[in-house]
Amino acid sequence: MRAFAAYGEYTRYHTDLSGRESELAILALARGNQYAWSHHVPSALKAGVTQPEVDALHDLKVATTLSLASKQRWNMHGIRQHGQVSEATFKKTRAEFGERGITDLTLLCGYFMALASMVNAFHSLNSSRTTSH
Repeated sequence: MRAFAAYGEYTRYHTDLSGRESELAILALARGNQYAWSHHVPSALKAGVTQPEVDALHDLKVATTLSLASKQRWNMHGIRQHGQVSEATFKKTRAEFGERGITDLTLLCGYFMALASMVNAFHSLNSSRTTSH
């Protein structure tokens, strides 16, 4: 758990991504996970994501106010759904963010996907323990 926490600390506080970029990516991944969504909407708003952008992400849409870079990141939501993105999306995102940025973005996506899986697993485990007594 210490290693996982260190990974999370890196993805949250030490990447080259801005707070706004990180929170947009997190919300794109958090869609459908109420725990993550409810915890990151306030952080996203504080980091400069607008309410219309949050609403668009919630509805699986791309807000017209997003920059090209943000739209490319939103296209990365395929990583959440399928574990991969198209080669074209990856190349466009890498061109916009550079090698360090695409690495940081990929690490951020991987961390939050793993965290969501852990939260869901622990919730299921906890639920089965409380119903079996």
